[in-house]
Amino acid sequence: MVYRVYCRHKDRTIAVLVIRILKIVKSVNEWNLRNTGARSNAIPGTDISAVQTWDIVQTAPAITVAFLDSGLRTNHPDLAGLSCRGTNIVASNSDFSDDETITGGHGTGVTAVMAANRNNGIGLAGIVGSADYLIVKVLNNTNYGTTSDVIKGLDFARSNGASIVNMSLVGFSNDQGLRDVIARCESNGILLCISAGNQGSNNDLTPNYPSSFTNANIISVGGHDWSNQRWNGSTNTNAPSNYGATSVDLFAPGALIPSAAQTNASQTNNYLWWTGTSVATPHVTAVAALIKSLNPVWTAPQIKEAILSSVATNSNYSGLCTSGGRLDALKAVGRAITQGPSNDTDRDDADNLLEYLAGTRADDSSAQPLVTGELDGTQFRVTMPRVIRADAHLVAEKSTALGAATSWSTNGISDASDTSTFRASIPQAGLDKAFLRIKATTSP
Repeated sequence: MVYRVYCRHKDRTIAVLVIRILKIVKSVNEWNLRNTGARSNAIPGTDISAVQTWDIVQTAPAITVAFLDSGLRTNHPDLAGLSCRGTNIVASNSDFSDDETITGGHGTGVTAVMAANRNNGIGLAGIVGSADYLIVKVLNNTNYGTTSDVIKGLDFARSNGASIVNMSLVGFSNDQGLRDVIARCESNGILLCISAGNQGSNNDLTPNYPSSFTNANIISVGGHDWSNQRWNGSTNTNAPSNYGATSVDLFAPGALIPSAAQTNASQTNNYLWWTGTSVATPHVTAVAALIKSLNPVWTAPQIKEAILSSVATNSNYSGLCTSGGRLDALKAVGRAITQGPSNDTDRDDADNLLEYLAGTRADDSSAQPLVTGELDGTQFRVTMPRVIRADAHLVAEKSTALGAATSWSTNGISDASDTSTFRASIPQAGLDKAFLRIKATTSP
């Protein structure tokens, strides 16, 4: 059963999605996180590399992420226990519950892409294990929202500590008040991830606001499918993604994405397939939050640069967006780590770059790089598990003293590393006068 929703009204908008009821509640095919090629015409690996990213970082508990949408169904079985707070701009109260029924709970579906609980034996896996979620209800129960409410919502997010804002909102006008509040967010260093729209049109020629504002703190997100193509609405789900060589920044998964839903008397499913740039956008928001957690002092343009400079490029996106590619969470997180190598997110005395190369998580203090030392004949050997990375590597160095002026050298060190283990040795002779260290460094 397929629902199609197309609505417009002066100074109001509906964040259009086309949805299909999801019959599978457990073990859903989240091709957006890990594409194995199971779908027809699917190209394996056309995903955001979520599983590999989770080996590095999974959580962003100190980062406040605001969702401006229709609210959140907090009693959903896959959203229970989230750290969330918020407001209802539409009704001027504190009840941010998602009561939207036209598409099946737009705000719930959008937010769950990022926030759904993992490892709970049901439904979905959200991209981020935890964050401080700020739910700002700016769309009513029929999924309409006014420009004035969006302005109020952005100001609420700004004044309540949001670092990143998800705006799966399309079809607004080039309103001066909206321009002003976006500028205020820019001055406060807030990154805005905004949907590019679902008309299949060129935003360079026909701007779609608010994504078409040119502020440096905006990332405009289009949607792609499982075959590494801009979603063109070729099936009965429709909702083709907008594009634009200068007005859309990148693409993210935006076709038949399983996510949470709002239930009502006529719909009892907890999950739906969602299609549209509305669900593409929270993929980018989630990665931005992980990057911000790794580099808390980074500005919105720095986070944006890390994401756009690390996209998976493909000729299919040439001329359709500024970056020429689609979201790659693994590369974006890797870039964030190599640009801030001495940060220690989990404060376990192992720098993020070292954990990146050792295969331990940078946000889990109970997982530290394991270094062992042993005498092997005439050699003293140190070993440590490692993961091969294209943008960084490990090196062993020795010194005859320790101190601020210590000079380290690789002279006399033997390397017997393989793909999974780093091994370095120095002669046992004179060992009492030598110090050996393993250093993480960016490549080359």
